Amino acid sequence: MYYGNNFAEDGQNVEDVWSNGFAAVYHFAELTGNYLDSTSNNNDSTSVDIDYEETSRRNNTDANGIGYYPKFNSNGAENVPSTQGDSIGVADSNSLDFGTNSFTIFMRMKSDVTNYDCDLTRKGSTGVAENSWWKMEWGDQVVNNRLHFLVRVNGTDRRLDYDVLTPDGNWHNAWGIRSTADTNLKLYLDGVLVKSGAGNNGSVSNSANVGIGSKDTLDDDFCDASLDEVRYINVERSADWIAAENLYFNGTFNTFGSEVTNNNNNAPIISVNPSDGPSAATTPTNVGSNVTFTITATDADSDNYYLAICKENSITANNNSAPTCGGGEWCISSLTNSGSEASCTYEAQSNDDESNVWYAFVCDHNSNSICSSSSQGSGDSGSPFKINHAPIFSSISSSPDLAGVGQSVTFSSIASDSDIDTTSDTVILYVCKSNDFNGTSCGDAGEWCHSSAETLNPNCSYEIQASDTLENYDYYGYIIDNHNFSSLSNPRNSSFSADVVAPTISNINPESGTLSQLPSSITLTLNENGYCRISVEDEAYSEMSADNDCLGDGTQSIICEAIDTGSTSSRVLYIACQDEVGNENTSSNNAGLFYSLSSESSSPSQIRQPVTWETKSVVDKIKDIFWQFIDLIKELNIKEEQIIFSPAEESAIQDPSPALSHELNIITTKDFGELDISFLPLKFRNYIHKFPEFASTLEKVGITKSEDLEKIKNVKFSFPGISDISGLSTLGLNTADFASFEKEKIPTDFVFARAADNKIDINMKLVLSDGQDAKQSFNIVRNRQISLIIKPEFPAENIKGVITLLPSSKTALNNILQSLSASILSSIDENKENKEKEILLDEFEYLDDDNDGIYTADVQLPNREGKYEINTKIVYQNKNIPEKDISVFAVVDPEGYIYENIAGKQARIKNAIVSIYWLNPNTKEYELWPAKEYHQENPIYTDETGKYSFLVPPGYYYLSVEAEGYSSYKSDPFQVSQGREINYNIQLYSKNWFTRIFSIEKILIAIIILLLVLISVVLFLLFKRKI
Repeated sequence: MYYGNNFAEDGQNVEDVWSNGFAAVYHFAELTGNYLDSTSNNNDSTSVDIDYEETSRRNNTDANGIGYYPKFNSNGAENVPSTQGDSIGVADSNSLDFGTNSFTIFMRMKSDVTNYDCDLTRKGSTGVAENSWWKMEWGDQVVNNRLHFLVRVNGTDRRLDYDVLTPDGNWHNAWGIRSTADTNLKLYLDGVLVKSGAGNNGSVSNSANVGIGSKDTLDDDFCDASLDEVRYINVERSADWIAAENLYFNGTFNTFGSEVTNNNNNAPIISVNPSDGPSAATTPTNVGSNVTFTITATDADSDNYYLAICKENSITANNNSAPTCGGGEWCISSLTNSGSEASCTYEAQSNDDESNVWYAFVCDHNSNSICSSSSQGSGDSGSPFKINHAPIFSSISSSPDLAGVGQSVTFSSIASDSDIDTTSDTVILYVCKSNDFNGTSCGDAGEWCHSSAETLNPNCSYEIQASDTLENYDYYGYIIDNHNFSSLSNPRNSSFSADVVAPTISNINPESGTLSQLPSSITLTLNENGYCRISVEDEAYSEMSADNDCLGDGTQSIICEAIDTGSTSSRVLYIACQDEVGNENTSSNNAGLFYSLSSESSSPSQIRQPVTWETKSVVDKIKDIFWQFIDLIKELNIKEEQIIFSPAEESAIQDPSPALSHELNIITTKDFGELDISFLPLKFRNYIHKFPEFASTLEKVGITKSEDLEKIKNVKFSFPGISDISGLSTLGLNTADFASFEKEKIPTDFVFARAADNKIDINMKLVLSDGQDAKQSFNIVRNRQISLIIKPEFPAENIKGVITLLPSSKTALNNILQSLSASILSSIDENKENKEKEILLDEFEYLDDDNDGIYTADVQLPNREGKYEINTKIVYQNKNIPEKDISVFAVVDPEGYIYENIAGKQARIKNAIVSIYWLNPNTKEYELWPAKEYHQENPIYTDETGKYSFLVPPGYYYLSVEAEGYSSYKSDPFQVSQGREINYNIQLYSKNWFTRIFSIEKILIAIIILLLVLISVVLFLLFKRKI
């Protein structure tokens, strides 16, 4: 101090004043230019840029400040990191590179606005080459106004977060400490330790500059705050130093109390530092368990004493009784003898923070009681103590519901742990076979599985074994954290199902034995839903050919087509099945069947006669072979024109009456109210009310009286689809998306069918059959998925449907029958009482999700050709209205195929390219039909079966076929009036005329015959010479 004597010698001693570990100190007292470092390290600022806004100033003062201080502003906002603002830059120096030392960062700050991502000070960032740096932040882009201290060493971060420092406009003092003595980070606010946690020793030196009020690069993370007394210290400041420094900056370092009378009483002295036991970051205290605090103190007056563990650094002694903690207590001990250890306990609560600061005091039991100063202990046994919360366990589930041998059951949990102090806690799932978890593993009953440690939702799997023969198994799920603390929701239990047994086959019809005729089909029952195949070999299901799949896949009612073994008197067949989880019949438990004809059923035409080669000479045999070959050549019929088979709709699946091939479209000519329809069958009259134009069509074809009905028996009447009725705007739309006026146009109690995502209306027909019954029907190829749509006349309670295989169906069973001899075919009487019953294949339900009165059902049609009945039953809400059944026949056709004719037999062509072209109504040109819009392919590349098919909407089309070695094929244009299958059989011709007459097989046969003839001639000459 100069006392106004300007000639007095300058007595400042910078080295001594700032020698205690200070690397740089900034008072911000300079009114212009750079800010100066008060230490002898000369770390003066290199830039001062404080002019971003009008309120940005470097020469601010206030009553609670210490001299001048700068105010910083930025353009930061909620969820918008700042990119412009005020900053101070300091160049890198050796004194600011703390290396592996402990260090302390201190500053004063205040603000009255929210800070979103403010770097109070920082040296280094993500891009620095050394990947080691430190920073203090106010707001971290995640939590506004969070006080955040981070140290990175070789890419590993350790951080402390204090939520939150409210911008109340007052000055606050903050210290961030990296302690290498106990490898901890510490964060003090206003002289109080508010956060501590695991640190990371190692060098933090880097080549970066230092930023104050912004990032070290001075281009990001700007602040909205005032800063003062920024200090960088290369040692760890003690708690006492920080408490004293805080008092100094708050102007309360020197205080004066009232005079007290000397009563010669002395405060107890702590002889053994306080401890919270093992309650540390790596060994936290579980909620519900006790934290035990201990201390040893001696009193010079031999007074007994109390141990008080307070939440804040404040205590009041009470004469001859226990003290009172300011700000609340963790615990206070009972009275303890001087020199003995005192202890008290606190039971951890679920609402406690993970990290909890404490202050230990000892106070004597005296009429003029005195307390010691506080102590926080040291290391892991010092303040703070750590609390571990129980993990959260919300649910557990298993998938799939049913699993077979070799399949895995996955147990999935919804579980987590909220503890994140130092590092985030992890959770482990244990799935036990019984409710016997012991805290770290399942008990004697064993476990199904356990997971690895996960931060969220752990799961594990168990593979089903052949020994898991029970059908249902219980399981119990337990969640523990990485400190072996169990969830309060343990256990959560449920069950899963296992199936390790192959399906059982029963009710085989016909059973093995002697029959009057060999069976064309075999029916059987399974004890569970499954899939079956038939073979002439004693094999497992997986070894049998998929070409011999039986009907009834996924059900318990199975029908298998008997394989023609070549014998007309007996058959040996094997049926093997597999359930839905893959358990299959093998050769040891499949169904072996043997059928033979009774003697009276045999006839000369049914018994193969052995060829008596022994009675013929070698030359005669050769002659026979030769003339057979000549006959084969003569039978070849070479034609140049293309042969196109009828549509599969007409040739493959025939209705009982040939009249069904005739078809009439409904045409509007006059209103049916002008016509007499009383002579028509009731169902026909009902359809006329739904489709008024139907009456006009009947009149147009001359159906005006009851005698005319015979003319239209078994005639197919084509009805318009939904798009024709309601408008073209409904193409490609679900009925739920129809406009109200479009829905009103849809007739009631009539089943419509659509395919290709509702883009194609399937051509629905009506047939007047025997008994004047009217039936709906449609044709489609196998394996198509269709949508069935119906609008009931009255509000429905439910609408359900079933699909059955009709007993008169000309399915693939008919192909087997056709391979039998004429005498066997003639013996089949379809009118016998023991004919095949209808076979239930599927059940489904129509749904009305939007309650608009229109119901839909998505149905997968069978993969075998045949005639099926789809029966729809409507149950009305009004029980006085009888239930209604609506039958629709679905004729499942085979695909068309590409073939060539060889000796009167059809040989399928592989790798043929089948394309369909449509007449684009906009361009008036034929183009490749856009099949992808209808979930199909165009062109189609045929496999070894040569098969193809297209389901197309109304329009004009033609087909084109290309195949290597064959002449190209192009059909004449044809019209499709409603959505229908294109499945013609198309014959191609070889480009080489020689191969059309002589195939490779025929040429080889000819060569063999010639060789045999030569050998015979040589043998004959040798034989003659001997004679």
